[in-house]
Amino acid sequence: MKKRILSTVLVLALSVFSFACGKEEKDGTVEFDYPEGFAPIEGDTSGLYYSPDYPMEPSNIGVISQDNDPMGVDFTAEELETIVEDTYYQQWGTEVDINIVDFEKTKLDGHDALIIELHYDLMGAAVEQLQFVIEVGKTTTTVTYTQVNGAGWEDEFRASIDSMRVVYE
Repeated sequence: MKKRILSTVLVLALSVFSFACGKEEKDGTVEFDYPEGFAPIEGDTSGLYYSPDYPMEPSNIGVISQDNDPMGVDFTAEELETIVEDTYYQQWGTEVDINIVDFEKTKLDGHDALIIELHYDLMGAAVEQLQFVIEVGKTTTTVTYTQVNGAGWEDEFRASIDSMRVVYE
């Protein structure tokens, strides 16, 4: 139960920075390849995909698509750290010290995007996350890859990001 709560908390807290990354364009969806074995739990519609060894190994991938946030990308990695730390505290009463390792502006199929790597300790677990954020048309999609205690998914997570593509409706 603690691992499922941890997974849900991670996706909810990070959805705070699902935001607009560029100008309005035609609608499309973001598709990508999941690492082998990642799948939702039967009946779970939260957008979480769990590792093949879940619940023993709680690595997961969270996918959130929502209407664009007018906030844009006009903030720094330090401001993002503050946003995430404040969100954890406000929603869960938990203080975390976020360390943003990489904050890279990039493009995917002509759309502005971000790749963010961050680390923090949560309830005694060393959490490592990669996040890919992109705006396509009127929708911002955030894909958050989470592994705990160095579970060894980093190469597979990066390969999944490399497989991302925009498919137009």
